[in-house]
Amino acid sequence: MRVQYFLDSNNGWVVNTNDNCTAVTLAFSNPLGNLALNETCVIDTGNPGLSGMGCAAAGPAAKQFRESPVAGFNGDFNLNLKAPGSGNEGSIDVSASLAAMPWLRFNWDGVGGDDDPVGRARFGIYRGSPKNIYLRERY
Repeated sequence: MRVQYFLDSNNGWVVNTNDNCTAVTLAFSNPLGNLALNETCVIDTGNPGLSGMGCAAAGPAAKQFRESPVAGFNGDFNLNLKAPGSGNEGSIDVSASLAAMPWLRFNWDGVGGDDDPVGRARFGIYRGSPKNIYLRERY
């Protein structure tokens, strides 16, 4: 997750490295396959950590969740999820509650009013080489 703004038609969207105040509340929902809500967590400083959804043990500093006012935030939340373990596959939705920042919400699903952004994390579904996470051919 990153805080970005549209610079111009040549540069497009860029990370707002001057951001020093954005904070979000994360939520997990809609687990599919053989995942449970407690099997996947955010790599953070521990539970609950800044994300509120942190793993039981702290993750490596380079992978820990950041938000304002953590040093080095600079518009990049550094959201990394812990995989749910061997033999577990499926997906889970991660959403960021932006009720306090309505200007960041949008009608993502095309139904009703503005919504919080939702991203889907998938685990154990796609097999491939270490160089490819997902490959799709379309004819």
